[in-house]
Parts: sequence; structure tokens; C-alpha cells
Amino acid sequence: MALTLWSILFILSVLWITYPNDFPKMIRDPELLLYGIGVETKRRWMILKLGSMLWIDKQKLRYSLWSMRRIIDEERAKQQAKDNT
Repeated sequence: MALTLWSILFILSVLWITYPNDFPKMIRDPELLLYGIGVETKRRWMILKLGSMLWIDKQKLRYSLWSMRRIIDEERAKQQAKDNT
């Protein structure tokens, strides 16, 4: 019960912060309130999903560069030896 009440208050506070001018209209109109909740939920889900995907891709890139560092160092040494000659 308390978790449900906290969730509802959290969603309403997010809507109040995100849409300060439209919030009084949303409170008076339940359909508009549900629409606003749906739009905000989808928007935040997309941000979370895309942010997670970017973070995972960054970690994959870091690992691939880390695993290739020996080859990169060898190629640099070859290039420097070539330039010095």
C-alpha cells in the first residue's frame, strides 16, 4: 500500500516538474493525466534503454581496445623502427 502510494506521488511529482504549466490541467482531466503519465513513462524508458545500450557498447569497445593493446604496441614499434631507418 505504501509502495503504491509512493509510486503515485513520485509519478505526479515527475509530471509536476516536467510540465509545470500543464500540470493543473492534467490534475483536472483524468484522460490528460493518464496520457501524460504514458508519454513520460515511454520517454524515460527510451532514455534508460538507449543509455544502457550506449554504456554496454562503450564497455565492449574498451575491452576490445584493451585486448588489442599488444598488437597496437607492436604496430607502433614497427612504424617507429621504419621511421628511424
